[in-house]
Amino acid sequence: RVPSELARLLAAEEIDVGIVPIVEYLRGVGEAILPGMSISSRGPVRSVLVFLGCPAAEVETLATDTSSRSSAALAQVIFRKRYGTDPLQVPCPPDLDAMLSRAHAALLIGDPALASEGGDHDRLDLGEAWFELTGLPFTFAPWVVRKGAPVRELTQILQAAKAAGVGDLRSIAVEAARERPFSAALIESYLTVNTNHDLTDDHLRGIERFARY
Repeated sequence: RVPSELARLLAAEEIDVGIVPIVEYLRGVGEAILPGMSISSRGPVRSVLVFLGCPAAEVETLATDTSSRSSAALAQVIFRKRYGTDPLQVPCPPDLDAMLSRAHAALLIGDPALASEGGDHDRLDLGEAWFELTGLPFTFAPWVVRKGAPVRELTQILQAAKAAGVGDLRSIAVEAARERPFSAALIESYLTVNTNHDLTDDHLRGIERFARY
């Protein structure tokens, strides 16, 4: 299930733990973040991109991929802090040409962003823009538990799963390439270079900074 659905289930206490969008946690979903694990970036992330139909400082409307509230909130922060603007966000399905026909810029995440990164449009990588702004990682989704969940046991299980996965990223990339229009090499690079799986003090400072912004 996608993180937004996990956030809904966690809010309803139908699950004990889920990897949920950071903006949902900051809005009160769940009780606590589990240590040491996240989906985050420390620099260019490649899968969270704003494609520009005009200079970034002139963007007045931003078509946003409806599948990510955290990325939409991050885009809002970047435009405010870097350009002093506050584009109107227009929710759209993730079709770049259609999005740019309706707005000055378009936010794509995940596979649609990766598939479009070789195109002609100028773009902002929001992971890179955040790192340049703050010098801190950006945490897109931490593992969050509900109130009363067995924190120690869940932490041990999930950290063991993380260790197993990080230790076998090449095989994971090969398997993922069978289901996606990307090479195993691209996926492995994305999982090892662009995506960060930790949750350090720097990550927590980044979360605090994002909450302030």
